[in-house]
Amino acid sequence: MIFFIFMVCFLSACNAWSAHDHQIYKDDQIYRFKGVNWYGFDTKSRCIEGLKDNTLDFYLQGLKRNKFNCMRLPVSLELILYDHDIVPNDLVSVEPRFYNKTPIEMIDVFFNLAAPYDMNILLDVHRLRYGVSNPLWYIPDDHLYTEDRLIDGLNLLIDRYQNYPIFLGVDLYNEPHYIADYGSFNKSTDWKLFIEKSLQSFDSLFPESHFLVFVNGIDWGKNMSQFGDNLPITPPGLQDRTIFSPHLYGPTLTYFSSLEKDYLYSLWDSLFGYMMDYANLFIGEWGGKMSGKDKIWQTTFAQYLIDREIRNNFYWALNPYSNDVGGLMKSWYEFDQDKMILLDSIQPQPS
Repeated sequence: MIFFIFMVCFLSACNAWSAHDHQIYKDDQIYRFKGVNWYGFDTKSRCIEGLKDNTLDFYLQGLKRNKFNCMRLPVSLELILYDHDIVPNDLVSVEPRFYNKTPIEMIDVFFNLAAPYDMNILLDVHRLRYGVSNPLWYIPDDHLYTEDRLIDGLNLLIDRYQNYPIFLGVDLYNEPHYIADYGSFNKSTDWKLFIEKSLQSFDSLFPESHFLVFVNGIDWGKNMSQFGDNLPITPPGLQDRTIFSPHLYGPTLTYFSSLEKDYLYSLWDSLFGYMMDYANLFIGEWGGKMSGKDKIWQTTFAQYLIDREIRNNFYWALNPYSNDVGGLMKSWYEFDQDKMILLDSIQPQPS
């Protein structure tokens, strides 16, 4: 009987997330996020990087010490639905708790080990297949990667992790681009239609859960210019839990005609900043190197987030060797203190 009461209390306390008035709440208290991405489960290595150098606790302790309280964990649909093979132990050689595990079993271990650090986890379907960036949320003429299969995969993640107190929610699909559009009513390319279909499925299957659903813009995640007057039709149970999550990068990845503050502020306002009048914003990815034009861009973007009160963010990425933008760590043994100072300025008092 005592165990039963404990379990009921445990489950009832899980995932009490909501959002309104430009704030995210947990158990009716404002929650301020300072986050980071950690990729690897979405790549052909099939597990997070860095576990040939240090244990998971090494990274979690470092993040906790620097007041990070959330992590966006990229995965693939291939991992969720189809990968039942054990990951080679040499990829996690100093983390024996990951030995002889499949990728999804590693994520189970990750949740259990991250819980004592109060590290809230957002599961992001970053890829359909390992290491391949598809412009749409399905692969045409491939029955393994239809949009219904993606919704199946998202539902599997929610069902598997919804009772973990540190489960923040799911990110529907990473950075629709190229032929993806918004509000066209073309069933093959309209991101809005897929968002609505996904939300309806979640509302139907998980009416008592309180996880968040993150939605990217189009054009590699950054463009929400058409969203404001035509927001997705959201089921009542998810109206206060749908979070709009743009992705932004500097000159190493994106062309800018100017790095002047006024120009950049106007650009960001038109892409997503104006959405503050309509919805809740949480930056899902941003980053760069702390040198040259990228440093100027990052410093300006950080000030923009402060000025517009869009402080919740996931930095890209913990991994030190991310192509073009570097990472939060200089190596697998050392955090980049310049980036730490920049992130502290955006969210000086994370929950």
